[in-house]
This record gives sequence, C-alpha cells and structure tokens, in this order.
Amino acid sequence: MRLALMILAVCLTILATPPAYARSPALLPSIGQTVSDSIDLLGKTIPLPRGNWVVASAGFGHASETDGSDPTPVGGVLLIRSLPDADRAFVLLHTNALPVRSGWGTPEECDSPAALARNAAEPVDLHHACSFVLAARGARRMMGDTPAAAGRTDLAEHLPPWALIAGLRVSDRRDFVDMRLGVAPPSPTPGGWFADAMDTEHQAAVQRISDWARAARPIVAQAMRGPLSDTKPLSFPILSAETGIAGATDETSAMMTGVYKLATYRVLSSSQSWLLATMLSGSLATGSSVAFWQGLTHSAVYLGNDWAWEWPRPAPRTVLLGSTPARPGMPVDDGGQTVTIAGKQAALPNGKWVEIARTREGAIEAVAMARIDAKRLSALAVLRANTDPTSDIVGAPPDCGRSDLPYVVIRFDTPRDGYCAYVKPIATSLGQTDANGSANPIWLQALTRLRNDGVAIPATLNNATARARTRTNFLDARYYFPAETVDVTALQAWTLLLQEPMELGLRGRLEQAGLTLPSPSEEPVHAAVTRIRRLQAAGAIDQTEADRLIAAHAASIDAEHQAWSLWKRSAYKIVSYRIAATIDSLAVSWVITGSVYQTLAYAGINIVIKPFLAYANEIAWAGAGVGKPKASLLSADFADIGTEIVPPQ
Repeated sequence: MRLALMILAVCLTILATPPAYARSPALLPSIGQTVSDSIDLLGKTIPLPRGNWVVASAGFGHASETDGSDPTPVGGVLLIRSLPDADRAFVLLHTNALPVRSGWGTPEECDSPAALARNAAEPVDLHHACSFVLAARGARRMMGDTPAAAGRTDLAEHLPPWALIAGLRVSDRRDFVDMRLGVAPPSPTPGGWFADAMDTEHQAAVQRISDWARAARPIVAQAMRGPLSDTKPLSFPILSAETGIAGATDETSAMMTGVYKLATYRVLSSSQSWLLATMLSGSLATGSSVAFWQGLTHSAVYLGNDWAWEWPRPAPRTVLLGSTPARPGMPVDDGGQTVTIAGKQAALPNGKWVEIARTREGAIEAVAMARIDAKRLSALAVLRANTDPTSDIVGAPPDCGRSDLPYVVIRFDTPRDGYCAYVKPIATSLGQTDANGSANPIWLQALTRLRNDGVAIPATLNNATARARTRTNFLDARYYFPAETVDVTALQAWTLLLQEPMELGLRGRLEQAGLTLPSPSEEPVHAAVTRIRRLQAAGAIDQTEADRLIAAHAASIDAEHQAWSLWKRSAYKIVSYRIAATIDSLAVSWVITGSVYQTLAYAGINIVIKPFLAYANEIAWAGAGVGKPKASLLSADFADIGTEIVPPQ
C-alpha cells in the first residue's frame, strides 16, 4: 500500500508541478543561422549532406497516425544552401519533440504509387526505416503543411520551381527523423521527371538518388540513437555515379530468417532423430524413414512457431501537420547534475558531487561519483559505458531476470535495444575483493580515495541499478544510498524517474535536454514535465495540450513493461515449439513403427534433448550476422561494491 501511494504521488506531482526555468537557449535553430555537416534539432544531432546550409524557416506541429492515435509534438526546419554552395538545393528536416513508447509509423510517400522509387525495411522490434524519391512542382507540393513551413507564405523565393526529392524516415520505439533533400539538376532534362514514361537516363538518375537515400538511412539512424561521436556526415551531390556513402543492407525479413534458422536447426535435429530412431528400432530403414518424415512435418511446425513469434507488426502511416513558428529565446530548465563517460552522460541526483575514481576496463570506461556530507558518504554512483560502438548485444544484468528482489522491471529487451532496472539492499564491502573473490577496480580506487579523505562509509546501502542499451552502445548506472536515509520502497518510486535521463544520456543528449534528477528523499518530479512545459513556453503547444500530454504520461508511466528478457523469451518460444513438436513426433513415430514402446521412448528422449538443440540455435540466431551486423548475445554483469543482503524468510 505504501509503495502504491508513493507511485501515485509521482503521478500527482507530475500533474501539479509548475515549470522552473533558468536559462534561454532555443529549442529550434534561429532563422538565418548557418550550419554544416550536422544540425542540433530538439536534442538530436542530425547529419546533413555536405555543404553550408542556412535556416530559412523553423516551426512546430504534430505527428498523427492514421489509426487515430493522439497527436505528438514535432519540430522542423527548412534549410537552403548558402553561398558559395548556392544551387537551390534544400533540406526539409523533422523530428519528435517528445519520445513515445510504441514506435512511429511511415510517411505517406513510402506507400504512394506516385513515388518514382520506394524502399522500406521490415518493421522489427518497433524499429523501421523507409526511403522514397519523387518529383514535385511548387513550394506547396515540396513542403506541404509541415511544421517546418511555420505557416509562412514567402518560402517560394527560397525554393526552386520544381525539385527531385530524396526522402527518408528512420524511427525506433521512441524517436524518429524525417529528412527530405530537394535538388533541381539541369541534367537530365527537367521535363523528363514529369513524363508519363521516363527514358533510361532519368531512370538511372532515379536509381542513384534512391540508392543514396537508402544508404543514408543507417547513418541517420545511428546519429539519432547514438552519442555525438557516432555521427557521420552525408555526401553531396547525389546524382553523380559515386554516392560517397557505403551501401546499406536491410535486415533479412522474418520469413527468410525463419527459413535460415530452420536450415541450421534441421541439420542438428535430423541427425539426432535419425540416430535415435535407428538405435530404438534396430533398423536403418526405419530410422531413415522416421527422420525423413519427421523432418518434413517438424519443418512446418518449426516455421509456423517461429513466424507466430517473430512476424512484424505493420507500421501505420504517420503524417506531419501543423505550422506554429518557433519563438526566439525559449526558457528551459537549468540542466542539473551530469557526468560524461565514454561520450554518454549520466544524470546525478541534486547535490554536490565529486569524482573519486575513473578506470578503463578493456573497452569499458567506469567512473565513480560521490556525494559527501559532513565527512559521511550520502550517495554514490558507479557508472559504466562502452568506449567504442560494440558489435555484441549486451544483455540485461542477470538481476533483471530475478523475481526475489524488492523491485525489478524490464521495460523492453530485444536484440536491438533494452532497458531494465532493479532495487536491492547490499552490505558494503570494505575489502580488496567482492563477495565472489573478484577484484572490482573502480570500487577499490574509490574506496582508497574515500579512506584517504576520512569519509565514513555506511555499512548498508540500498542500490538502484538501471541499464539502457541500443544495438551499439550501453550505459549502466548504479546508485547507492544509505539504508537509514533512503529505504527500498522510496528507492523504487525514485527508480521510475530514471528511464528518461538514462535513455537521453545513452544518446549523448542529456545536457542538451536540460533535465534534473531529484534525490530519492526529495519531491519526485518526472523529466517529462520539464520537456512538456518547455514546449508550451516555446509556443509548440498550448495549455490544454500540455495538460493532456502530462496526464497521458502519468497514466502510462508503467505501460512499457515487458515481463520477459531476451533469454527468457527465447526459452518460452522453445517451449511452445516443443509442445507442438512432441505431438508431431508421437504421431510420426506411431505411424511408421506401430510400436507403443518405440514411440514413447523416441518422444521421451527427444523431450530431453531437443530443447537444448533448439535453444542453442535460437540464441545463436539472436546475434547471427545474416542480413545484419554479426553479434554475440552477452550476459554482461559487473562486480558490485558489496554483498547482497538476503531478507529473512
């Protein structure tokens, strides 16, 4: 009951908290600003085609899906090429102002038969990417009623009378970037783009511009999901034979992946089935017959099970509408406490923090921050992140798979991203190794510093751990508070506030977002309030819309909750397959052998052996390099600073 009341207090505080502002940088770039290589837009650093670009227009609007979902605020800019690059090229750029939980849809052009070229990746784990090419005449058709237009009627003077537009949209479960590059090349003949049938020269140019847009998708997606160090520039011009961008490869479809997984599994499974059936029947012919027919029927069962689990959810259309000019000098929050680690940032609760240790353990950087009051440790943060983009899938900490801790939540855990958190009490280790006898370099260095400074270290600490990851980066944050000042119930309510700062910090955007993280003993204020009130102050939304968004966030504060980790999901997937496969094994063996003994023995032994074969095949394919970067699924954990306290039974 106490925990429920505290969580309710978080939601009520979200609704009631007024905005607090301290400085005034703009959420959108200012009109007339010149940028090159990349642009900062609503907290994201987005790569641009090569050249110098001038901000001609900027504004806010909203994104609405065709399924009738509530609109979400977005912002956009119109960029034109500046001297000496002036060639009437332009970039129309949009991105979301607030994150969502359930992914984004595709632009209408990716489904339009009027497009000269279209290409879309299969939606996977709420990630999607598509690109298109179209020809358009007039500013209205080139820009539409998009947020970047900002309701202005004088933009035609900045744009060519017609343009060939290469568009792309990339999105994950929380963010999207929509980029449209318009050019008006004198060659091939401009009129040919609007002809009923294009000649080979125009078709070749369309193919090149389509290849450019498709190749740009993973670069823009990486910039959207990674820290600034991961941002790479895009090439320009795009109609030359050389695009200057490495070719992009979409991931293999769910259908073909299922077929590939079946092929590898059948080699192991059929060999084992043939050997077992031959041994039980004493007949090579019978064993071969069982293995052959079971191979056919099991293949259908395996594919059906795999497609049932992995079939992608279609991405709805999401249109960008609205035109509200951005106000200059929009107030924002004061940014709070942050620490930079391996290009990412981690949020620290309010107070005065000091760095007491920093280590490099292989490809992982670790830093320890301490908050010290009157020579006593009042809070400790141990933060870890990878120094270079990783090719391995860094899974959730093992503790996220437990059910005996005071609090555990898995928000999502897929091969492409993950977030989980847990709370537990620990007894502080003051020795040279942890409870398992392993050295913990970052804690040993921190412990030495604290002792040298005469800082008292509490014997019992309550720990809140969170890990956020994308396909190439992870951020692991472990916060410790004295048990006598912060109990595990209060820490659980506080942990609800961690996800947004963790997700932003992982992407290197925490300082740009200007968000604060309160201490567990303070009034809980969620980061969403700050971001929504900032948009209200910027003129992106009105008071009614701000109140609706805050209320919607409070109602969905625990909506993103996935019960299974990637490891556990794979196990349940195998369970459903083995139930169907065992029934199939009984039927095939009975029909061929006619022996109850052989049928039961064959099925019984398979019940023991086959799950291990299927599970090993499933985990191997979770990180396989077919149609995507090769990876290994790692169960990565780090030594703690003490021993877990087991509550009395």
